[in-house]
Amino acid sequence: MPHLRFRGCLLEEVKSINNELVKSLSDLLETPIDYFTIEYENSDFTSKEKYPFITVLWFDRGEDIKQEVANIITDFMKEFKYDDVCVYFDDLKKENYFENKVNFK
Repeated sequence: MPHLRFRGCLLEEVKSINNELVKSLSDLLETPIDYFTIEYENSDFTSKEKYPFITVLWFDRGEDIKQEVANIITDFMKEFKYDDVCVYFDDLKKENYFENKVNFK
């Protein structure tokens, strides 16, 4: 945890930033690298406008950290010359999260 889902961009782009992005986020959040999951969702846009939409599923770490994470992700995606990059945080509740039968509360 955290789990990042990328869509509206190219798989090759996500692969090319994966290691550096996770390292940057790991340093900021003081979370081991192997706790991160990066997922790519292929998407087809029916509208003219296309832009990356990254969802961050995580346990809330406060507004200041949220802003820093959004900045890091946006900066990495802007390397690919996108006009717009959207980052959405989905704060998970620890009491609803289980890993290998163990609850995180």
